[in-house]
Amino acid sequence: MKKIIGLFVAVLLLFSIAMPTNTVFAASLSDSLIMRLTETHTESQIDINVKLVKNTGVSGMTLELFYNKDVLEYSGYERGTALDSLDLISTNLDSDSTLPIKFNWYSQNVENDFSTGNILKLHFTLRPDASSGEYEIGFKFNDGDIMYIENSNTNTKSAIIDKAVVNIADNKISDTEIVEDSKGGMSAILIIGIVAVAVSAVVATIVVIFKIKKEKARKKNWLEI
Repeated sequence: MKKIIGLFVAVLLLFSIAMPTNTVFAASLSDSLIMRLTETHTESQIDINVKLVKNTGVSGMTLELFYNKDVLEYSGYERGTALDSLDLISTNLDSDSTLPIKFNWYSQNVENDFSTGNILKLHFTLRPDASSGEYEIGFKFNDGDIMYIENSNTNTKSAIIDKAVVNIADNKISDTEIVEDSKGGMSAILIIGIVAVAVSAVVATIVVIFKIKKEKARKKNWLEI
């Protein structure tokens, strides 16, 4: 009986770990860099605001802009007030539109910036021959694209950045939606899968224990007869 109680406690612990009270499943939010997007648009233009809402300290960051160039025309950016202690270079290469547009923040003083707030405002114009459909605007980045000073704040190892989904119909921007685009997190499907496997294993173990006890009781009764 003690073994069975212990197994049930293990199940409860698994659920308490895997199912947090909030609905965000990205792992280690306490040591993440979190950026949120907001937008304003007309039928032919859209502006994307990029806001840093959590920052555990960065000394450098590289974000590569992605969008559909056949549908939207990128017309530039404005720098926000956050990360003002870092220098910013944008590879806005008008001479070659096939090259990626990247934003590079870096520190000349070898220090971390812990500020939050708006970092960018991006401007796009709808092309006159844009096809109807859903199109994304967001950023690509790798683990090494977000840097921190060693021994100063070593927890900036993952990031969450939103992306915008733009709906176009009849060559007009009809509406937009901001969705979370996580990097370095554990998905809800993976968590549910882990819990399901653990629960199945516990249930199977309990069934085996009951069968063993039942078989022992049957043999004991047979011997007594």
